[in-house]
Amino acid sequence: MEATLNELIKKGCEIKNDMIFIKSPHQSLLSLPSDDYKFKDVQEFEIWRNKCVRFLSVNFKNDICVDAFRKVIEHMDFRIAPEYMDEFIGILESCKSYPDIIEKNDKKHDTSMPINISVNQSQSQSQSQQIAVSIFLDAIKDELTGKQLKELQSICKEEKNPQKAKSRIIEKIKSFGEDVLSNIIANIIMNPSILEFFYLETII
Repeated sequence: MEATLNELIKKGCEIKNDMIFIKSPHQSLLSLPSDDYKFKDVQEFEIWRNKCVRFLSVNFKNDICVDAFRKVIEHMDFRIAPEYMDEFIGILESCKSYPDIIEKNDKKHDTSMPINISVNQSQSQSQSQQIAVSIFLDAIKDELTGKQLKELQSICKEEKNPQKAKSRIIEKIKSFGEDVLSNIIANIIMNPSILEFFYLETII
C-alpha cells in the first residue's frame, strides 16, 4: 500500500509542477479566476484524481481523508490552482504517515456528546470568523493602499460602537472611489468559498 501511495504522491507532484500559468492582463471584473492556471494534460490529472479517490475509498474506507479529498475536488471545480494540488498531496502524505483509520465523528455516540457539541460549535464559530476575516483581507489587500488601510484601522480603534464603526467604514471606502468599492465586492464574490455557496444555493 505504501508503494502505491508513494506513486500517487510522486505523480501528483509531477502534475502540479507541469501546471501552466495563464496571464490575463485584461481580465474583466466579473470573470472567474479559474483561468489563472490550467493543466498541461487534463486527462492525465483526471486519471490521477480518480485513482486517488479509488485508492482512498478502498484502503481508507470511512476515514476522514476520503471526504477531505472530495472536498478539495469540489473547490477545484470552481478554480484550478496549485494550492489545491498541495492539499491533494498533503492528504496522501498524511495517509502514508498515519495509516490507521480515523473514522468520522458522526458515527460515534457517547455520554460526552453534549460537551463535544458545545466545544465543536465554539470551534466552528471561531473557524467561521477566521474564514470571514481571511476572505475580507484577501478582497481588500490588492485594492487599498497602505495609507487607506491605516485609515480604516484608525476608525476601528476609535469607534467603539459597532454600528457607527460600520457606517464610518462604509463611507470611508466610498470616498476611495466607486471602482475600489466595486472591486472589493467583486473580490469577495469571486472567493472560492463564496462561489461554492452561490453554486450550492442555485442547486437547492
